[in-house]
Amino acid sequence: MSPPPFDLVGLLLARHGLPAAAVDREIAAGDEMLLWALERHGGDLALAEADYFADGVRIVALLRRLAAWRWGGLDRVGSLLDFAAGYGRLTRLLVHELPAERIAVAEILPGALAWQRERLGVAALPSDPVPDRFVCDRTFDLVLAGSLFTHLPRAAFAGWLGRLASLVAPGGLLAFSAHDLALRPAGEPRPAGGFLFEPHSESRALAREEYGSTWVSEAFVRAALAEAAPDRSCLRLPRAYCGFQDLYLVSAAGEELGPPPSLAPGPRGHVERVAFPARDRLLLSGWARDEVADGAPAEVEIHLGDGRSWRLDRFARRPDLPWESPCGWRLEVELPAGADPGRWPLLVLARGAGDARSILHAGSVASAHTAAERARLEALFAEASDRHVRLGWEHEVLRTRLAAMEASRFWKLRRAWFAIKRALRLTVER
Repeated sequence: MSPPPFDLVGLLLARHGLPAAAVDREIAAGDEMLLWALERHGGDLALAEADYFADGVRIVALLRRLAAWRWGGLDRVGSLLDFAAGYGRLTRLLVHELPAERIAVAEILPGALAWQRERLGVAALPSDPVPDRFVCDRTFDLVLAGSLFTHLPRAAFAGWLGRLASLVAPGGLLAFSAHDLALRPAGEPRPAGGFLFEPHSESRALAREEYGSTWVSEAFVRAALAEAAPDRSCLRLPRAYCGFQDLYLVSAAGEELGPPPSLAPGPRGHVERVAFPARDRLLLSGWARDEVADGAPAEVEIHLGDGRSWRLDRFARRPDLPWESPCGWRLEVELPAGADPGRWPLLVLARGAGDARSILHAGSVASAHTAAERARLEALFAEASDRHVRLGWEHEVLRTRLAAMEASRFWKLRRAWFAIKRALRLTVER
């Protein structure tokens, strides 16, 4: 049985205060963000579009909170540059937060730049692989470089850090995201200098040597900033960008940033289990925690593809998790006879302090099950890797202790005494 039409993207936009009917939802054929999502979801266009818009919504929500901290609201940002803006995954939402004339985008792909200029009416600046060749004769209140520094080699990292910092107007901010080295596998040796670049990425259009995958330490970022753009204040907000990348905030020259903002990103959490306890029953469970309130969220919203919705506001204690406050949620629902819910859309949101919402899942019932299983297997692998590292460390400690014992005067005398006993046949070798 097929459910009635379900507009997952429209619901996602509406629940985050965006005008679903007015947002341009056409995605360019060459948009690599969509192509990457298609690959992740096995070619399912509906799921790829949900993934595409979910990240855009997350970034808009972050910018709203960031602007409220710095300027009192996003509508008070006089000018914004979205650098490396692609085909407008974010811009198509931003034009409903700010007038288009306040927004400029920069992009190295001519087709993406033309698409944004023509469809969204924003100022479009052609970028360049060399930072010093990027032409821009104005400054901005907010310069955003999301998921750019996560791809740059060392020289380009420092070069673009200096160039983008120079575009920040007095009282403004440069906000950029980065992969922290802590995201690398446990037990992997950390690179000297706190910088690691590997020549591969999801992009098919850009040279891998210029646009790969990059991980950095906070110490490296601060040292690079001090060299490329001295006299700047800098704040690091761990995993504040889409719940995965670190967000760095950089002031204009000679200015100080106040204490780090509490961006209230909405509750953290996961859909941990998708199961069918009976042929006509669907079970969904997971956890959600509002770190601002240091406890359970206000509610978890669940929207299923047959048009039904639920709001959960009672949470169970989870002794397997480190928090004392209850954060576990569970929903078991009846399915229509003959239903095949695997491909049904599923949207799970958590609402926390200040009405901040986070997206726990935007996809299908089947993709939620796949994500839950992947997370479970990754946790098991991490536990096994950690155990292996611990065993390796313990082995090394024992080996070092044994070497020290064998080098000690006592051990040498002991060996000499046993040699004498063997010579006098006072001991039996076994």
